[in-house]
Amino acid sequence: MERLGVSSVATHDSQAIALLCAPIAVGDAKPLTSSEWAKLASAIHASALERPGALVGLTASEVGDRLGVDRDVASRVASLLDRGGTLAFELERLEGRGIWIVARADDAYPDPLKRRLGLRAPAVLFGAGRREVVPGRGVAVVGSRDASAEALEFAEELGRSIAREGATVVSGAARGVDRTAMASATDAGGSAVGVVADSLVRLTQQPDIRAALADELLTLVTPYAPEARFSVGNAMGRNHLIYCLSDAAVVVATAAGSGGTWAGAIENLKAGWVPLWVWDSAAAPEGNRELLAHGGRPLDAPTVEALFSGQGGVHTVASDSPAAGVPKSAVPAAPVAALLPALERFLATPRTEMEVRKELGLAQGQARALLTRGVDSGWFVREGKPYRYVAAEGVAQPALFDAAQVG
Repeated sequence: MERLGVSSVATHDSQAIALLCAPIAVGDAKPLTSSEWAKLASAIHASALERPGALVGLTASEVGDRLGVDRDVASRVASLLDRGGTLAFELERLEGRGIWIVARADDAYPDPLKRRLGLRAPAVLFGAGRREVVPGRGVAVVGSRDASAEALEFAEELGRSIAREGATVVSGAARGVDRTAMASATDAGGSAVGVVADSLVRLTQQPDIRAALADELLTLVTPYAPEARFSVGNAMGRNHLIYCLSDAAVVVATAAGSGGTWAGAIENLKAGWVPLWVWDSAAAPEGNRELLAHGGRPLDAPTVEALFSGQGGVHTVASDSPAAGVPKSAVPAAPVAALLPALERFLATPRTEMEVRKELGLAQGQARALLTRGVDSGWFVREGKPYRYVAAEGVAQPALFDAAQVG
């Protein structure tokens, strides 16, 4: 098989999946849809081939015989697998614009999507920015494009609160509530993930988005072609990805009974992916009260304490950390009191978050929570972009570091 020319598509299985499913019109055959891929994947798993990569090099007749599919399907599969050179050229062009691709067979593919959605999870994702899609805990923050000033203020404060806790805002990257929450999180030095239903290429060209991508505070992902324009169908189709990449969700503003925000929230309530919280205020729209009646949990203040409390808590996500099933940001670190002397010496000169993580052996969420709280307390100073942190002179260690652990 001719190897695709992008580093993120590394294995035979992931290359085969990209050839079959990448939603880019290259050649005569139309790439497989998610439902078509699900059927083919089931047939591959049930056959002696077992893995997608084993399809490579087979003729249409052999594909039909091995998988028991009809002649038209077999011919289409063989044709798609034969587009390696032309697809590689297109992916190289996108990579030059900062767009990467990850297939579900890759280690970088978000495990929560596979675990919660099974074969409904997109076969491939395109993205820009940090490749670690959700580092630790994620909180979905969603709402109407035309939300009120009060709702946008709530979303802004909530985004900052999520950043202070070292969690990640996950949203739809649309104007209104979504972009407000994402921007407030990244402005506070936190991380955000946008699941895009519009043109990924066009979005990465916007100055504020480009800055957050460059600072590795933002990741944009989409299951659609990177240059696809917005459509209602795409917006509805990506809603479940926002929830399944998160550990808790907050609906800030929704219309009652209609619209993408409402549909996504109802879908999550039925599936039970993550706890659903709803802004509960006299200033909230009527749709919020309707959503509470459908089983949403009331949230009256822009704080994440309730989201991660023992009152229902959050679903943990699979992790490669030693504590299986626990988010990386929740894996206990060394006691903070033991970290402070070394951290104080290390931050005598400006350091990046990555340097702090490596020096202290912290997970990303732990390091970000520690640094964000330190800046808020006045103990650290954050400088420039990309951000660097340095110990503030003459400032006593704040009480917030008296806790036993970070994270």
